Amino acid sequence: IQRQRGARHLRRLEMLIDVVFALLIWDIVSTLPLPEGSDLSLAGLGEFLGGNLDLSIVIIGMVIVLSYWAQNNEHCGELQATDKTHALLSILQLFFLLFYTYTAALGMQFEGDDMALALQSLTLFLAGVLGFAAWAYAIRDSRLLADDAGQEEVTGLLVRSLAEPLTALITLPLAFVSATIWELAWLLYIPLAWYLGRKRRALRTRFRLEGEDGPRG
Repeated sequence: IQRQRGARHLRRLEMLIDVVFALLIWDIVSTLPLPEGSDLSLAGLGEFLGGNLDLSIVIIGMVIVLSYWAQNNEHCGELQATDKTHALLSILQLFFLLFYTYTAALGMQFEGDDMALALQSLTLFLAGVLGFAAWAYAIRDSRLLADDAGQEEVTGLLVRSLAEPLTALITLPLAFVSATIWELAWLLYIPLAWYLGRKRRALRTRFRLEGEDGPRG
Protein backbone atom coordinates (compact mmCIF):
# COMPACT_ATOMS: atom_id res chain seq x y z
CA ILE A 1 0.00 0.00 0.00
CA GLN A 2 2.83 2.39 0.87
CA ARG A 3 4.56 1.70 -2.46
CA GLN A 4 1.31 2.31 -4.36
CA ARG A 5 0.86 5.59 -2.54
CA GLY A 6 4.44 6.50 -3.40
CA ALA A 7 3.79 5.75 -7.08
CA ARG A 8 0.82 8.14 -7.09
CA HIS A 9 2.90 10.82 -5.40
CA LEU A 10 5.64 10.28 -8.01
CA ARG A 11 3.18 11.09 -10.80
CA ARG A 12 2.19 14.29 -8.99
CA LEU A 13 5.86 15.19 -8.51
CA GLU A 14 6.55 14.60 -12.21
CA MET A 15 3.66 16.93 -13.13
CA LEU A 16 4.98 19.60 -10.77
CA ILE A 17 8.49 19.29 -12.25
CA ASP A 18 7.18 19.68 -15.81
CA VAL A 19 5.13 22.75 -14.89
CA VAL A 20 8.03 24.43 -13.08
CA PHE A 21 10.46 23.80 -15.92
CA ALA A 22 7.95 25.18 -18.42
CA LEU A 23 7.75 28.33 -16.28
CA LEU A 24 11.55 28.46 -16.07
CA ILE A 25 11.93 28.32 -19.85
CA TRP A 26 9.27 30.98 -20.33
CA ASP A 27 10.87 33.22 -17.69
CA ILE A 28 14.32 32.97 -19.26
CA VAL A 29 13.02 33.73 -22.76
CA SER A 30 10.97 36.66 -21.43
CA THR A 31 14.17 38.32 -20.16
CA LEU A 32 15.49 38.72 -23.71
CA PRO A 33 15.88 42.41 -24.58
CA LEU A 34 13.95 43.80 -27.53
CA PRO A 35 15.52 45.96 -30.25
CA GLU A 36 14.47 49.60 -30.23
CA GLY A 37 13.02 51.39 -33.22
CA SER A 38 10.13 50.85 -35.56
CA ASP A 39 11.98 48.96 -38.31
CA LEU A 40 13.43 45.48 -38.02
CA SER A 41 16.04 44.47 -40.58
CA LEU A 42 18.80 41.89 -40.75
CA ALA A 43 21.45 44.59 -40.48
CA GLY A 44 19.72 46.18 -37.53
CA LEU A 45 19.20 42.83 -35.84
CA GLY A 46 22.89 41.94 -36.25
CA GLU A 47 23.90 45.28 -34.76
CA PHE A 48 21.49 44.75 -31.88
CA LEU A 49 22.81 41.27 -31.10
CA GLY A 50 26.40 42.48 -31.31
CA GLY A 51 25.67 45.23 -28.82
CA ASN A 52 24.01 42.92 -26.29
CA LEU A 53 26.77 40.63 -25.05
CA ASP A 54 24.63 39.79 -22.02
CA LEU A 55 22.61 37.50 -24.29
CA SER A 56 25.21 34.86 -23.46
CA ILE A 57 23.71 34.74 -19.96
CA VAL A 58 20.35 33.79 -21.47
CA ILE A 59 21.96 31.11 -23.63
CA ILE A 60 23.83 29.62 -20.66
CA GLY A 61 20.65 29.70 -18.59
CA MET A 62 18.59 28.00 -21.28
CA VAL A 63 21.16 25.23 -21.77
CA ILE A 64 21.44 24.60 -18.03
CA VAL A 65 17.68 24.57 -17.44
CA LEU A 66 17.12 22.16 -20.34
CA SER A 67 19.94 19.98 -18.98
CA TYR A 68 18.31 19.80 -15.54
CA TRP A 69 14.92 19.10 -17.11
CA ALA A 70 16.37 16.18 -19.11
CA GLN A 71 18.14 14.96 -15.98
CA ASN A 72 14.91 14.99 -13.97
CA ASN A 73 13.11 13.11 -16.73
CA GLU A 74 15.80 10.42 -16.70
CA HIS A 75 15.65 10.16 -12.92
CA CYS A 76 11.88 9.81 -12.81
CA GLY A 77 12.04 7.21 -15.58
CA GLU A 78 14.11 4.95 -13.33
CA LEU A 79 11.86 5.35 -10.27
CA GLN A 80 8.67 3.59 -9.32
CA ALA A 81 7.78 5.71 -6.28
CA THR A 82 8.75 8.71 -4.20
CA ASP A 83 8.58 9.51 -0.50
CA LYS A 84 8.67 12.61 1.69
CA THR A 85 12.45 12.95 1.74
CA HIS A 86 12.92 12.48 -2.00
CA ALA A 87 10.02 14.80 -2.83
CA LEU A 88 11.32 17.48 -0.46
CA LEU A 89 14.81 17.39 -1.99
CA SER A 90 13.33 17.55 -5.49
CA ILE A 91 11.09 20.51 -4.64
CA LEU A 92 13.98 22.37 -3.02
CA GLN A 93 15.97 21.87 -6.22
CA LEU A 94 13.10 23.43 -8.18
CA PHE A 95 13.06 26.37 -5.76
CA PHE A 96 16.73 27.17 -6.36
CA LEU A 97 16.26 26.80 -10.11
CA LEU A 98 13.43 29.32 -9.90
CA PHE A 99 15.66 31.61 -7.86
CA TYR A 100 18.33 31.18 -10.54
CA THR A 101 16.08 32.89 -13.09
CA TYR A 102 15.96 35.91 -10.77
CA THR A 103 19.76 36.03 -10.58
CA ALA A 104 19.93 35.63 -14.37
CA ALA A 105 17.64 38.66 -14.71
CA LEU A 106 20.03 40.55 -12.44
CA GLY A 107 22.87 39.53 -14.74
CA MET A 108 20.95 40.92 -17.70
CA GLN A 109 20.22 44.19 -15.94
CA PHE A 110 23.71 44.64 -14.51
CA GLU A 111 25.79 43.28 -17.37
CA GLY A 112 29.12 41.88 -16.23
CA ASP A 113 28.44 42.50 -12.53
CA ASP A 114 30.50 39.98 -10.58
CA MET A 115 27.97 39.59 -7.77
CA ALA A 116 25.15 38.79 -10.22
CA LEU A 117 27.30 36.15 -11.92
CA ALA A 118 28.37 34.69 -8.56
CA LEU A 119 24.73 34.40 -7.46
CA GLN A 120 23.94 32.48 -10.64
CA SER A 121 26.75 30.03 -9.90
CA LEU A 122 25.66 29.72 -6.27
CA THR A 123 22.01 29.01 -7.04
CA LEU A 124 22.94 26.45 -9.71
CA PHE A 125 25.42 24.83 -7.30
CA LEU A 126 22.73 24.46 -4.63
CA ALA A 127 20.23 23.18 -7.19
CA GLY A 128 22.79 20.63 -8.38
CA VAL A 129 23.63 19.48 -4.86
CA LEU A 130 19.96 18.97 -4.06
CA GLY A 131 19.38 17.09 -7.32
CA PHE A 132 22.36 14.86 -6.58
CA ALA A 133 21.17 14.29 -3.01
CA ALA A 134 17.66 13.38 -4.22
CA TRP A 135 19.00 10.82 -6.69
CA ALA A 136 21.56 9.40 -4.22
CA TYR A 137 18.79 8.99 -1.65
CA ALA A 138 16.49 7.31 -4.18
CA ILE A 139 19.05 4.72 -5.27
CA ARG A 140 20.48 3.99 -1.83
CA ASP A 141 19.56 0.36 -1.12
CA SER A 142 17.29 0.63 -4.22
CA ARG A 143 14.58 2.08 -1.98
CA LEU A 144 12.74 3.92 -4.78
CA LEU A 145 14.12 2.36 -7.96
CA ALA A 146 11.98 0.51 -10.47
CA ASP A 147 12.57 -3.23 -10.64
CA ASP A 148 13.90 -3.00 -14.20
CA ALA A 149 16.29 -0.08 -13.54
CA GLY A 150 19.65 -0.89 -15.14
CA GLN A 151 22.76 -0.77 -12.99
CA GLU A 152 24.88 0.97 -15.61
CA GLU A 153 22.22 3.61 -16.24
CA VAL A 154 21.74 4.22 -12.51
CA THR A 155 25.46 4.78 -12.01
CA GLY A 156 25.69 7.01 -15.07
CA LEU A 157 22.88 9.20 -13.78
CA LEU A 158 24.60 9.49 -10.42
CA VAL A 159 27.81 10.65 -12.13
CA ARG A 160 26.02 13.21 -14.27
CA SER A 161 24.14 14.53 -11.22
CA LEU A 162 27.48 15.28 -9.56
CA ALA A 163 29.06 17.01 -12.57
CA GLU A 164 26.70 20.02 -12.66
CA PRO A 165 27.20 21.25 -9.07
CA LEU A 166 30.96 20.80 -9.32
CA THR A 167 31.05 22.87 -12.50
CA ALA A 168 28.95 25.58 -10.83
CA LEU A 169 31.31 25.54 -7.83
CA ILE A 170 34.30 26.06 -10.12
CA THR A 171 32.66 29.02 -11.84
CA LEU A 172 31.72 30.68 -8.53
CA PRO A 173 35.10 32.33 -7.73
CA LEU A 174 35.74 33.01 -11.43
CA ALA A 175 32.75 35.37 -11.44
CA PHE A 176 34.96 37.87 -9.57
CA VAL A 177 37.75 37.53 -12.14
CA SER A 178 36.07 38.15 -15.48
CA ALA A 179 32.63 37.72 -17.04
CA THR A 180 34.18 36.14 -20.13
CA ILE A 181 36.20 33.66 -18.06
CA TRP A 182 33.08 32.85 -16.04
CA GLU A 183 31.13 32.08 -19.21
CA LEU A 184 33.90 29.95 -20.70
CA ALA A 185 34.33 28.06 -17.42
CA TRP A 186 30.95 26.41 -17.93
CA LEU A 187 32.55 24.43 -20.74
CA LEU A 188 34.54 22.59 -18.05
CA TYR A 189 31.46 20.45 -17.54
CA ILE A 190 32.47 18.30 -20.53
CA PRO A 191 35.92 17.16 -19.29
CA LEU A 192 34.67 17.03 -15.69
CA ALA A 193 31.85 14.64 -16.62
CA TRP A 194 34.37 12.48 -18.50
CA TYR A 195 36.70 12.36 -15.49
CA LEU A 196 33.90 11.46 -13.09
CA GLY A 197 32.89 8.68 -15.45
CA ARG A 198 36.29 7.10 -14.84
CA LYS A 199 35.55 7.16 -11.10
CA ARG A 200 32.35 5.19 -11.52
CA ARG A 201 33.62 2.21 -9.51
CA ALA A 202 34.44 4.39 -6.47
CA LEU A 203 30.96 5.89 -6.60
CA ARG A 204 29.39 2.43 -6.71
CA THR A 205 31.25 1.53 -3.51
CA ARG A 206 30.28 4.77 -1.80
CA PHE A 207 26.57 4.35 -2.52
CA ARG A 208 26.48 0.55 -2.05
CA LEU A 209 26.04 -0.24 -5.72
CA GLU A 210 27.52 -3.50 -6.95
CA GLY A 211 28.97 -4.45 -10.35
CA GLU A 212 27.54 -3.40 -13.71
CA ASP A 213 25.51 -6.61 -14.01
CA GLY A 214 25.07 -7.42 -10.34
CA PRO A 215 22.12 -6.74 -8.07
CA ARG A 216 21.61 -3.43 -6.30
CA GLY A 217 21.49 -2.88 -2.57
